[in-house]
Amino acid sequence: MNPILRFKSIRVKNIKNVIEGKISFPDYDSEAEVRNNIIGIYGQNGSGKTAVVNAFRIIQQLFAGLSIERLLSVRTISEPSSELEVEYLIFHEEYQLHVTYLVKFSELGKVEETISYYNSLSGDRSKVGYTEETILSEQIFIPSARKSTFGINRQNIIKYLVAATSTRNNYQSFFFNPEVNKLFNETLVDNNFKLIFENTIKYVHKRMYIIEHSRSAVSSFGIQHPIGLITTDNEGNNNFFENVFGGYKNQGTQEQLTKLKEGLKPINLVISQLVPGFELMIKNERRIPNPVELVYEFDLLAKRDNMEFPYSYESDGIKILVSFIANLIEMYKREDVLVVIDEFDASIFEFLLGELLQVIKQSGKGQFLFTSHNLRALEVLDTKDIWFTTTNPHNRYIQFNHIKNNHNLRDTYYRVIQLGGQKEEVYKACNQSEIRRAFSKV
Repeated sequence: MNPILRFKSIRVKNIKNVIEGKISFPDYDSEAEVRNNIIGIYGQNGSGKTAVVNAFRIIQQLFAGLSIERLLSVRTISEPSSELEVEYLIFHEEYQLHVTYLVKFSELGKVEETISYYNSLSGDRSKVGYTEETILSEQIFIPSARKSTFGINRQNIIKYLVAATSTRNNYQSFFFNPEVNKLFNETLVDNNFKLIFENTIKYVHKRMYIIEHSRSAVSSFGIQHPIGLITTDNEGNNNFFENVFGGYKNQGTQEQLTKLKEGLKPINLVISQLVPGFELMIKNERRIPNPVELVYEFDLLAKRDNMEFPYSYESDGIKILVSFIANLIEMYKREDVLVVIDEFDASIFEFLLGELLQVIKQSGKGQFLFTSHNLRALEVLDTKDIWFTTTNPHNRYIQFNHIKNNHNLRDTYYRVIQLGGQKEEVYKACNQSEIRRAFSKV
């Protein structure tokens, strides 16, 4: 069996207006008939829902060995540093690695990391840290004894120091930096750490999809129309890529055009059930002069009720839905896929939202985290699947206590907003008179 990676929790500190908050996924049971995790995050505007999506984006960038420089703006500016901590499980028949990854970063791009594991099958455990100070002192790791675990000696320490300097200058993770991992492959003694780095890096490139509202906004403004596509290579592995299209005169190589046609098949199969009669089509393929390779121009059309028109003129709601439907297909089919979508309800009719969530809950295999304002999900998902934001920035996310299965969570949420009754306040009340007065003063 191939290893399966599943997130267990994420803790956020000093990200936007979240001083402290933690969200946990339900426990993973490899023997259960249904192994999916769904988490919906609900709360009033500006209460910290999107901060969780931003946090997963930063983790994704770090695991991929990429720079987080452009993401530092999500930090809480009034605080000297921010923290993210994720717990995840790497499950295999020969090992079960419970991994905790903690990263601290400042406005100056100073990144400090700690990674620990516990192998529940062998009983092995270890922990190692990295800071800028340990590099400057040539200690490399905390504790310094980990230098032997990672096989660092006088012959290769210079290579580690060079790689560490590069990660510091580029706002990258040290542990997941591609150059550092090349060194790990050569020198690492602890095989559990080697499995962690190998599987995490593979996972983040193929199984972790973060869809922020900014991508949907691009589509809504009509500037671009992103479409996520998944194709299968010769070895049977699925590969995700995102392309951007207009209505007429799209261009691509013969290989890109072939991948596009392949990627549209599963999208059309599913979306035709969500939007009856809808189909994406490629027409009017024509070769254009290019001295280097075969390049084709083509039209991307929408077909609805047997009428065809440029996809660029399709409704924003359908374009947003098309942009992430391939990710949902992957999450539905695979246990080791995480999809995070900000404002999932922005493009979906309320009743359809409930139907889609029920299908994923009943038969899906992967992990799905979304933010939403539409309360339909509260009527179709379990209480353990829903997290609420609070007005307390030191405890930003909670789940409701003392809720029975036969309680309507939507009605309960309205009651808690008005009367309280949970351990934290979940809504900062607005005054209609003050709102009216503010409009009148303009």
